[in-house]
Amino acid sequence: MKMMNNLTLDSQLDVFAQQGFSECQLREIKTGIDRDIDTGLYANIEFSPYQIETIIRCAEAGYDTTELSKEYFNWSQINEIHRGLQQHVDVSLFADRKFDSSQMRQIRLGLIRKLDVSQYLDENIMSAEMAKIRKRLETEKKRR
Repeated sequence: MKMMNNLTLDSQLDVFAQQGFSECQLREIKTGIDRDIDTGLYANIEFSPYQIETIIRCAEAGYDTTELSKEYFNWSQINEIHRGLQQHVDVSLFADRKFDSSQMRQIRLGLIRKLDVSQYLDENIMSAEMAKIRKRLETEKKRR
């Protein structure tokens, strides 16, 4: 039976290799298959090996990987989304390439503190300004 499973795994990896996945991506895909994680979540040629690895780790932990799997993110954006998933905040509010990782961080921090992030949920507001707004909202919340 093990040989059959290995052939099945090799056959699956061959299909991905023929589609143009890199060796690093294939290594992460193999890990996901070995851990019985649905390849539909992470086998996207646009995803970096790090994004594939993070999606697999999040799926294993039971997190909803929908936002992380919907488009390509750079490694720092992936980290912010991953942190948000770990902290059980609504990552759908900031899991968008229009936000850079610093902006994502400010939104995530606001969500953790249960602030109304709609006041700075705008990709045109720089992260430093977002931080000022978040801190003002924190101060106002403490006064109540």
